[in-house]
Amino acid sequence: MLSLEQALEQILASVPTPPSDKTEILSIEQAQNRICAEDIISPINVPS
Repeated sequence: MLSLEQALEQILASVPTPPSDKTEILSIEQAQNRICAEDIISPINVPS
């Protein structure tokens, strides 16, 4: 059985880290299946 630390190490090792210097500005249509580089915050108050 793996310890929590060992399991976390294995999980993090299997996740690729995106290069931080390779970001793009895309339309919402082009953003499908992409990972957002930063949080998106609404300028207006919207209920969840």
